[in-house]
Amino acid sequence: MKSGENEAELAELESIFCEFESYTNLEHGGGAQTRHYRLERMQRWLQVLGNPQQRFRAVHIAGSKGKGSTATMIDAVLRASGEKVGRYTSPHINSYRERISIHGAPAPTELLLPILRYLRQEFRQTQLEYQPTTFEALTLAAFLCFAEAGLDRVVVETGLGGRLDATNLVLPELVVLTPIELEHTEYLGDTIAEIASEKAGIIKAKVPVVAAALRPDAHTVVLRRSEELASPLYFLAPRLQQLTRSSEIDGDSVEIVLQDPDIHVFTRLQMRGRVQAHNAALATLAVRLIRPDLSAETIGTGLAAARLPARGELFRLSPPVMLDGAHTPDSVNSVYETFTEMFPGDAVLIFGAVEGKDIRGMLEHLPPQFSRIVVSRPGHFRPSNPRAVQALCVELGRSAELAEEPEAALALARRPGVPILILGSFFLAGEFRPLLAAEEHTAFGKTIPGSSTLPGIQGTTACP
Repeated sequence: MKSGENEAELAELESIFCEFESYTNLEHGGGAQTRHYRLERMQRWLQVLGNPQQRFRAVHIAGSKGKGSTATMIDAVLRASGEKVGRYTSPHINSYRERISIHGAPAPTELLLPILRYLRQEFRQTQLEYQPTTFEALTLAAFLCFAEAGLDRVVVETGLGGRLDATNLVLPELVVLTPIELEHTEYLGDTIAEIASEKAGIIKAKVPVVAAALRPDAHTVVLRRSEELASPLYFLAPRLQQLTRSSEIDGDSVEIVLQDPDIHVFTRLQMRGRVQAHNAALATLAVRLIRPDLSAETIGTGLAAARLPARGELFRLSPPVMLDGAHTPDSVNSVYETFTEMFPGDAVLIFGAVEGKDIRGMLEHLPPQFSRIVVSRPGHFRPSNPRAVQALCVELGRSAELAEEPEAALALARRPGVPILILGSFFLAGEFRPLLAAEEHTAFGKTIPGSSTLPGIQGTTACP
């Protein structure tokens, strides 16, 4: 809790978030058969609220992975240049409040709480036909906060998809597309091309588009959509002349060289890994297009300041612990790569994943250095089966111990001098992060440079 914040107000704020969570919530794993996306519902609410999304300039981001990290990096660079910036991302780790960021910190209570009270009253008084989903309610709250805060720019990440996403009523000055993979096929389609079509639905007429390296089918879809709307398209790959990184305990040293627009950036990223280096390059291209005046030094300073919970997050404990919310085989394998660069010796994995994910794909390429696996439960927000995960580990020829509660899992995993990796789900990260952050804070006695403590957030929102 920030100094000066009122505990009763914080409790009320979290209570309203929990009420919003009781609405149709696709993040909970349900709703696909009972509720369809409807931009008309979101549009109606925005009109009632005075169209707050028209009161700020936006950078709009869609993709399958790297959205939150890229959004955070763009936000941090723009703030390093002196701009007042807001950011809307998902999912959160410990509180819904994390999703609405202003000036690099969770939206202040004095701004957010009156808006939540007002929205709750409106939602209760309106016919059920018009009640928003959880994500729509959160998006409305974010847009109202940004409009009231008088910001220079806002960086907005889509929730799921793009074309029918609740965020797709912003008026962007730039669209950013991160890598696109097979995901959420029950909502977005069964092929890369179908999913890319949904993601590319955020492209607006004549608005510039920055895109990461895409698979061929996705590349074709994005190119065609941009041509149809006369939107200038800037792919990162042909402009990225050099990207090098070395992983160290204090962060990844990264060198980015772009051509057209030309820029040469040296920086040290706190969000570690090869994927994060590519996100940093994409963010660099994006900010140079909307702010061609920015120097390499300003961009490097912003990138170095960018932090997001559970993205290559290192807790400097004894032994050290890395926490990551990776939950797809490609992303998990990238985390393995980063972890083994930093800690090439013996290691322990704490793993947990929700049902419906490719758990086999996340575990079958686990490096041999992980001599022990501790299977834990990724909370209770989504269904999971830790015993089945433990059995899968045995099937894959790896021994695994079961400790469903995070305190027990940490106690079981710890051995002197043996680093720990925790991954498999953002829900799992939400269970462990408060424990690790509190322990780190106690160990050092204060927040240290590069520490993992997220300003203004303590503990985990626990809705009934």
